[in-house]
Amino acid sequence: MRMATDQKSLAGELEPLWTEAKLLRALAEITNAETTDDAARFLARWPGFLLPADDPRAGDPEPVIALGYLLRSIWREHGTPQGDPALIALLFIGDPYLFVLRALKWKRGLAEPVDSEFYGTVNLLSVLLQVSIDWSHGRLAYKPVTPLQSALHLLVQKSDLAKVCANTDCPAPYFIANRTIQKYCCADCMAPFRREWKMKWWDRHGDEWRAKRSKKKSGKGGKH
Repeated sequence: MRMATDQKSLAGELEPLWTEAKLLRALAEITNAETTDDAARFLARWPGFLLPADDPRAGDPEPVIALGYLLRSIWREHGTPQGDPALIALLFIGDPYLFVLRALKWKRGLAEPVDSEFYGTVNLLSVLLQVSIDWSHGRLAYKPVTPLQSALHLLVQKSDLAKVCANTDCPAPYFIANRTIQKYCCADCMAPFRREWKMKWWDRHGDEWRAKRSKKKSGKGGKH
């Protein structure tokens, strides 16, 4: 019961500070974190997202790197047996530290991707505290208790906006799009595509465009 009280207290303190936009930005940034430098930048920018700021483990970059690895798998494989179990586990773990370090061992080939230790960190008490039956609407209601869980819950709700940048050279390709048809994370990543499109357009239509422009200019000159 003490764990539940601590989780509720944490959620109550942080909830006003974590807007939907901030949660999604933080989630995208940690998903893109692959190096110690990436992790350090994330921890400096988003204290309290993964662990409470006063937790002695909060400055450790290893859980950030591990969670980034796990989230990249979820981002690409959501809706599959490979991506969904890890997401479900994270939605019900108040303290993801041991779980994400297990993911890091998995990445390094030191552990099996699916075993009782990996998913055994979710217990029935966590589920009972966070899931309730909404009889009036005929559905199950989920209540996140940490910023990470809130962000992951939003990811499920907005999964059609979870994109991987179409620019293969993008340094941070995982992003939340503004529209479902968006393919690039920013204008800089779209710029090469625009240049390529313009070059192809000129190759196909350039002569015709120049001829029309020249004819138009000649017509104007004749009127004078």
